[in-house]
Amino acid sequence: MRVAIIKEIQRNPIGDHFLKPMTLFFDLGNTLLYSLDPGDENIKIACVHAAAAFAELGYLIRPNDLAAAHYHNLTRYYAIRDGDHIEHSAEQIFIQTLEEFGFTDLPAKDIHAAIQAFYAYTQSNWYLIDGVPELLGKLRQKGHTLGLISNASSIQDVLTQLQSHRLSDFFTSVNISAAIGFRKPRREIFEAALKNAGVEAGDAVMIGDTFIADILGAKRMGMRAVWATRYAKTDQVILPDVHADFLLDDITLLEEVLDLMIR
Repeated sequence: MRVAIIKEIQRNPIGDHFLKPMTLFFDLGNTLLYSLDPGDENIKIACVHAAAAFAELGYLIRPNDLAAAHYHNLTRYYAIRDGDHIEHSAEQIFIQTLEEFGFTDLPAKDIHAAIQAFYAYTQSNWYLIDGVPELLGKLRQKGHTLGLISNASSIQDVLTQLQSHRLSDFFTSVNISAAIGFRKPRREIFEAALKNAGVEAGDAVMIGDTFIADILGAKRMGMRAVWATRYAKTDQVILPDVHADFLLDDITLLEEVLDLMIR
């Protein structure tokens, strides 16, 4: 028998019953997909792949120097965006690195080739959680509308992940921070997602693994929030006065959680 941690934390003050199908927004990484090796070493190796791809286009540059510089710039950028939650595209950050080496006004296709090599490596480390397609299919059959809200600096990376794991057709809206310019938990990305889905916050649920991004962001909007904890990082910042409506260790049992919300 499968056992999941399902714990109702707090009744939502905006209403105890849903009398109609809900709009469900999912996070992607560590919610529907999981990574065996999500650490910094992955980013370092991806930078090596990007630098090698760029050098192979004929540019006179030492790939190791470019990879090291880009890794430095990425880690600095990640630290900044963790504070202001403003998203810049992967292409923008790579262009900034190239400018340090005197490369400016380069063809977009060359930048794209390097970024594609970067994500081709990172994508190989992401795997579909067992039972996710079946879960999403059942939710759609019950009339729920499914959307995605993903913090990611590459639009194409998210779309490729959805396509390669055969998840694209389940979602009626895909909201990516690289396209919107703001990351969860900023209101702007949630407002965009709700507008794109044509739904009020009180009729929507966010399901994700990151407390600040997914749970705090959703609750501040008046949405319900389910914290998917199986692959959540253990060193997250958690605010004691903010509560998920449910903790869920096994994402495939989300259907049972939703049944509890409807009662």
